Amino acid sequence: MPRTRFNAPIPSVTLANSRAKPYRVGLVPAHLRGGLTVLRATGCVCGFLCLPQQVLGAWAPGTKGAYSAGLLVFHVFCDTKRPPVPEHLRGPASDLLVLEFMSCCAGTLRGTTLRNYTYGIKAWHTVHGLGWVLDDTRIKAALAAAERVAPVESKRPKRPPLLVATISAIRDNLDITQPLDAAVFACLTTTFWAAARLGEFTVPSLKGFDPTIHVKLSNVSVSTGELPVTTLHIPWTKVAKFEGEDVHWAPQGVCDPDAAFKNHLAVNAPAPDVHLFSYRHTDGRVRPMTRTNFLRRLNSAMAGVEGWIAFQGHSIRIGSVLEYLLRGVSFEVVKTHGRWSSDAFLLYLRRHADILAPYIQDSPVLEAFWRRTMPPVLFSAQRCISRSKTGGRRRLLTSARTLGPVLSPKKPWYSYHTNIYATGLLMACSLVYVYLWRDHSPDLASSTS
Repeated sequence: MPRTRFNAPIPSVTLANSRAKPYRVGLVPAHLRGGLTVLRATGCVCGFLCLPQQVLGAWAPGTKGAYSAGLLVFHVFCDTKRPPVPEHLRGPASDLLVLEFMSCCAGTLRGTTLRNYTYGIKAWHTVHGLGWVLDDTRIKAALAAAERVAPVESKRPKRPPLLVATISAIRDNLDITQPLDAAVFACLTTTFWAAARLGEFTVPSLKGFDPTIHVKLSNVSVSTGELPVTTLHIPWTKVAKFEGEDVHWAPQGVCDPDAAFKNHLAVNAPAPDVHLFSYRHTDGRVRPMTRTNFLRRLNSAMAGVEGWIAFQGHSIRIGSVLEYLLRGVSFEVVKTHGRWSSDAFLLYLRRHADILAPYIQDSPVLEAFWRRTMPPVLFSAQRCISRSKTGGRRRLLTSARTLGPVLSPKKPWYSYHTNIYATGLLMACSLVYVYLWRDHSPDLASSTS
């Protein structure tokens, strides 16, 4: 077994055993050896937890775990080289050493794993005040090359979406009068209809509940307006940190989250300061809902159902996106509801062709696709163009071509998008004109009725 400085043993990390493990105290840069006595006195095992908290706050706990695993593998790589890499050359590490490490891992690890390993080494340099010389351009190039040679067996299969029909089947195989099943089903429906991440409504372990991070009953509020909406404030998220974020759901006809949540409150009655989906265990103790217990109970309940494939938590969010889109909710609304701030939202469209399949067929299904992807004015203009008579369509397009060069002088007058936008502007002006003057002109009112 390879050993690090200070005789701290390092477990061997292979492709079959590559789960995140905290690296040992001995994996401290050479220039920080003077503080090793303090680190050992604290009894801390994970090196990241021994670092200044103001710097560590930049990464989520799960990210630090993945980065720790990468740092461990990096030091194993340096120790097993012949000759071993001296300590003062590991931190700060040269660009050639990091690139050599990445090339050795390529072909055995999938691209995302190697990315976490590389940025874990970079984070290690950041928190210890070491200079990082490898620029992001070369990192991206090396990661792209590693992705091409990644073994097929290392790539995860595409996660299937969790459908409403599947949730109904889960409901039939659970006994929601029991504490665990009531909490599981309430957590499932809340996560699904809020388009949330499963980790936002579960805890990593039985002792991992933190009231400053995890959602509680006191974070739930219900609107009193005409349209009922339940809002759940998540105190800490990976994106917003301690500012937290709000998620919402409304009562549904099938797999109603409101009914499931009220049933959970009636069965388990969680206190305001405990985890929202806590339940009373068979030993009489109140336990928070962990991610492991949640998935284990769902998969065990559906184990005997024909066609059931054990799923991971992210399938819930993917299925939620699919459900809302197939209901006719626009892309922008779904993106806002799921709190996406980047194009990562579009990954679900590439993974699941059935989202777009109904909308890339011939008319009239194509009209629904316009309604979901085009702004209202442009959709109205396109619909009027396609449905109007030949003469009206010709006059409208002629006006659009006249206005097109004014809106976009750098594009040719026959540009499709320019004509559509110009047509939409003309239609908007026409609608405003009709709305303002129809009451003052009987002839106009009769012609537009």
